[in-house]
Amino acid sequence: MRVLHISNGFAGSKVHSNLAKKIDDRDVSQVVYCPVRTEGEMGVNQFEGKNIEFVYSYCIKSWYKFVYHYKAWRLYKDMRNKVDMQQVDFIHAHTLFSDGLLAYKAYKEYGIPYAVAVRNTDLNYFIRLLKHTYPIGRKILLNASKVFFISAGIMRMFSKTCFVRPIIDQIKGKFEFLPNGIDDYWHQHISTKHHAG
Repeated sequence: MRVLHISNGFAGSKVHSNLAKKIDDRDVSQVVYCPVRTEGEMGVNQFEGKNIEFVYSYCIKSWYKFVYHYKAWRLYKDMRNKVDMQQVDFIHAHTLFSDGLLAYKAYKEYGIPYAVAVRNTDLNYFIRLLKHTYPIGRKILLNASKVFFISAGIMRMFSKTCFVRPIIDQIKGKFEFLPNGIDDYWHQHISTKHHAG
């Protein structure tokens, strides 16, 4: 199986690379498509793995945040040019709106199943401020195989939004609570000392 990660935020957070490392430990073939905003982000959080390929692309312009559909079209075209989509069996979109739309487009064109993660940005930026993204956001959810939440709080708040209420009965069976993993450093440096308070 070959998994494609679509992650606008890969260079900005170790959370995404920690996940990819753990999957690499299980000998799953992966490709990470990581569009970035600055040249300085190229290669950030990349690591040597057994069966993983990183595709960084300096292609996000600052003004793209004002043109959601245009940004998705440009990134999807870029991704298709740089990733062999015929070799992808499953897609993990690291966010619902930004990455999920690219996964949805790949699903429509190639029939590749996908899962999306709902994060704080989806809830507090897209759902709260960008109501014009609701129709496509609902299509992304309706066609996803799974919808992951990194916290129970986000799952509760998301389920109550006017964005998701019209389709909640159709998608709630896909919901999974899956928190971000903890870096191995913290497992290896557990303190056994008890502090008197």
